[in-house]
Amino acid sequence: MNAITILQAIILGGVQGATEFLPVSSSGHLVLVADVLNIPSTFTSETLLNFGTILVILIFFRKQILKVATDLLGKVLSLSEKSDVILKLLVGVAPAVLIGLIFGDFIERELHGPLTVTIMLLTVGILMIFIKPKSTKGENLNTNVVQEVTFKQALVMGIVQPLALISGTSRSGITILAGIMTGMRVEVAATFSFLIGLPVIIGATLKLSISSEGRDFMANNFGQFIAGNTASFAVGLVAVYILMDVVKKRGLKPFGIYRIALALAVTQFVLL
Repeated sequence: MNAITILQAIILGGVQGATEFLPVSSSGHLVLVADVLNIPSTFTSETLLNFGTILVILIFFRKQILKVATDLLGKVLSLSEKSDVILKLLVGVAPAVLIGLIFGDFIERELHGPLTVTIMLLTVGILMIFIKPKSTKGENLNTNVVQEVTFKQALVMGIVQPLALISGTSRSGITILAGIMTGMRVEVAATFSFLIGLPVIIGATLKLSISSEGRDFMANNFGQFIAGNTASFAVGLVAVYILMDVVKKRGLKPFGIYRIALALAVTQFVLL
């Protein structure tokens, strides 16, 4: 496996941190940045930058995570209500886990290049422009977000989450978009998106970390691993604040416009 420099790791980490939260596709941007800057990035190095973004999710959404955990372990909710919460989380997480286990290697091999990125940037970007979210003016998210989500909404978001394995899609983008399409408030959709994404991201990252390829990468690039995840965390913390502020005020349209512009630029300067 080719080694990367500290600077290259910081660049990739910064890109990962920004684009994991902004719905513009982290994998797509990593593919493009590595291609343009000639950085020897691999699926392994990209995935192992997720430690920084996992920490961001745990910190930023800590109140919702603690609220869900407290409700499940406490006596506030009835047994049937607890079962509902668990089932909604399961249907939101399970499809991505199953598809990742069965088709993950194929998707990584066949759907991880600049052409795939361009197609998915454009397709999802167009949807973001034309699908408008439900207004959230004057509303705050103070309750257990899982209880605000219906089984149908959780299932739809769960079914589309595996599409994020295709470079250029954006896990947060496609799941928030699906939530909006099913009538969810945009802030609820964004929060639930990261709640069901957290186990998937943690699982994929830990699985790769203990693999021979992951251990080999960290052994040979430990300083780069630390530098990349530090950049991923720092940039990601800023990006998640920007995401939640923008989606509440303007929905996903600004990100859709960016995605389309980037797809056209890639077509012009990378593919042609």
